[in-house]
This record gives sequence, structure tokens and C-alpha cells, in this order.
Amino acid sequence: SAGEAFTAAEAQALLGRLPHGCHKVTTGCVTVFGGSALYPSAPFLSGEAALRCGAGLVTVAVPTAIPVLPVPRALIVQQRSGPQTHRALAEAERAALTSQDVIAVGPGLTREPEAVGMVQQLLSTEIKLVVDADALVAISADLLPKQAPWVLTPHAGECARLIERLGGSWPEDRRELARELSAQTGAVVVLKGPNTIVAAPDGSVTWNTTGTQALATGGTGDILTGMIAGFWAGGLAAADAARLATFVHGSVAESAICQRAFIADDLLAGLAPALAAISPFA
Repeated sequence: SAGEAFTAAEAQALLGRLPHGCHKVTTGCVTVFGGSALYPSAPFLSGEAALRCGAGLVTVAVPTAIPVLPVPRALIVQQRSGPQTHRALAEAERAALTSQDVIAVGPGLTREPEAVGMVQQLLSTEIKLVVDADALVAISADLLPKQAPWVLTPHAGECARLIERLGGSWPEDRRELARELSAQTGAVVVLKGPNTIVAAPDGSVTWNTTGTQALATGGTGDILTGMIAGFWAGGLAAADAARLATFVHGSVAESAICQRAFIADDLLAGLAPALAAISPFA
């Protein structure tokens, strides 16, 4: 089928309200791996987005060479020692990561070999992953099937290249493109673009009904990655977290005072009003 639209009523039903008696661990633990000399702020955008979507504890793990920019004091910043790049994960680190509900990897990352190797190690774990940006290039057929649910957030070009790399042929239709990659990888695929498409391994496809051109600015994709991780860590199913995140993400853009002047910081600042508009008890 061509899929169906994801509606405001569905968003409201998923958002609900925080359960009585919850605490910072039960609302979700997220770690974001990313950052580079070129894009030092990207993982911090993701981390703040995860916090603002309800995750109770969020860690941002970056190489020591990355300057720690002014960030929300609620974020836990972990500077990974070693070379100036993302070194391999130590065994102790991998063991510690099992306490995390969701790991997001890719925001601000580069394709340097150390970074790709780190991503491949994460892919081999039984941890829920959101994989974004240059982390997508680390996915190869020999790493499949992944042993835990995961979410991929490519744009159309990244999606087509990944399908080819995994030995498939890519269709022209965006909905079929997302469905094909989901079938190949067993992942929830968030195909970014106008009317972002979410395809799940069960074959279901939905398209988003919110968003404007205001989102065509640096950092908004990093924020979407963090939002997906935050909602997922909070207890939603992976596909539902992706659908809700894309809906809220687009809703903030629709409320922008000026489309042209809208930047990633405005998107973060707009999350609370957008969530409250969808569900007053959020």
C-alpha cells in the first residue's frame, strides 16, 4: 500500500502523560556518540532534544579534542580520552552501555576510520540504536541482522546508497525506498524530506503531515535524532517514537515566526510549546 498519514490524534494518543511515580531512570537513559572538529555542536543538539522529549538522563560522548560548548547543565558530558578521533570502545565502556535504553550515533561524526570502527562496534551490540548521518556508512551486510531494534534516519541519497551497498536495487518512489531499506535491515527507517516517511519492519509505512521549509537549516536533523531517542527511551515502540518525533519536529517549524530566520536553537526552544499544544498533560 502507499501508506497513510500520521495524524495529530495519533500524536496525542502516543504522547499521553508522564506516569505518576516515574523518576529519571524510568523516563529513559540515552547516550549520544558524535561530534568532530568540523561539527562540534551536533551531538549536543541531539542530547538537548532527547532531554526535552522526556529522557531522564542523557550523556553526550565526544572525543577529547571537541570543545565542550555551552550546553544545558542537565546534560552529562563524557569526553573520551585517547586520540583526537573516536577511538574503539573499551570493554568496560561496552559493558556500561548496556544500562542505556537507547544510543544515538552519528550527529557530527565524520567518516574517519576510527569513527566508522566505533560505529561498527555499536552495531554489533544488543543495544537499541538510532543511526544518523555519517554513521550510516558503517552499516554493511555482514553486520546484519542486528540483534536489537534500531532506527535509521537517512535522506533519500543516503537511503539509496545504503540499499545499493547491501546488494539491493532502489525504487524511485520515496515510500517504496523507505520500505525497501527497512526490509533489508530490519530497522525502522525515517526517510527525511518533505512529508518524512517512517517505514517499519512489519511493512507499515506512514508519512508525516507537519513541517515547513524552515527545517532546511543546519542542526535540525541532529535534533530529530535526539527526539527519536528520547521518545523511544521513554517507553514508546521504535516506530511510534519515530512517527511522534517527526510530527512534533514539523509542528515546531509551522509555528515559526519567520521561516527564513529559523535556526536549530529555535527548534529546541519550540519543543515545549509544541508538545503542550499536542497534549496539555505531556
